[in-house]
This record gives sequence, structure tokens and C-alpha cells, in this order.
Amino acid sequence: MIKKEILHELFEYKDGEIYWKESPARGVKEGQKAGTPTKYGDLVGVIGQRFYKHKLIYTMFHGYYPTGTVIFIDGNRFNYRIENLKEVTRARALTKSRIRKDNISGYKGVSWSNSRNKWVGVIVRDKQRKHLGYFEDKEIANEFYQKEAANYNNLERTNETKRRNV
Repeated sequence: MIKKEILHELFEYKDGEIYWKESPARGVKEGQKAGTPTKYGDLVGVIGQRFYKHKLIYTMFHGYYPTGTVIFIDGNRFNYRIENLKEVTRARALTKSRIRKDNISGYKGVSWSNSRNKWVGVIVRDKQRKHLGYFEDKEIANEFYQKEAANYNNLERTNETKRRNV
């Protein structure tokens, strides 16, 4: 992937943004903010490839291109400050994901079961669905989901600490 040294030659980081140190192409000026906005974050063309800006900034500060998912701690996909970027596993990133637009319950992991006429709680971890039960109230189903998600996140944090200390 791309190296930290190349990025430091091409860009200057200031206040959560990267700026071109010299013009890379016609129409792009020295000192201009790098990136083209997209739905999922800004894309930056470097050496014939396109990269997400947040991954380039992460590489500039940590010295390696992230193989995992880089999340925005505050949930704002356009806050590129290094303090707001964190590399996590895909499973961990999914626990931080937003509620889908087609969600009718208003809660993550809670949906309506037409066959039982009740709310059902389901959590997915490590590609396995865990059924949390059927509930009369969607709020109670959400409580079960939140407890299970907290247990999973605590377990993952413990495993991360063990991996770092080995």
C-alpha cells in the first residue's frame, strides 16, 4: 500500500485536513485542500490510485496503511482530525454503525415479527445470528440488545488488550 513518507512529501496536515504541498495536476493548486467529496468520505487520488482521506491521515500518523476499518469516533464522516480516527475490526465497526433507514422499530437489532405479532431482538456477531427473544414492547427488546452488545464490546476490548500484551 502507500507509505507514510510519500504522504508527508505530498501533503501537509492542518486541523483535520490535508493540503497539497505542490500541484499534482492541472486545476489543483499548491496549498489546496485534497479530496473529492463522496457519500462515504473524501477520496484523494495519489499515484494513480484513489484512497479515502481518513485512511491517508491515519497512515501519516501511525506509519502504516490500516488493514482494518477506520471509524470516526464521533460518528461524523467528515471530521478527519487524527484524534477522531480509530482502527477497529469490521465486527467492532458494525456495532458502531447507524440504524438503517428502513428500520421501523427505531432501535438497532429490533424488528417486527409478522408470524408472532411481537418484536424480536437479534444480534449478529462473528457472522452468527443470536436470537434474543420475542417481546411485547420494542423498548424491552432494545434493552436486551443493548446488554448483549455491551457484553460483546467488553469481551472484544479484553481480547484486544490480551493481543497487545502478548
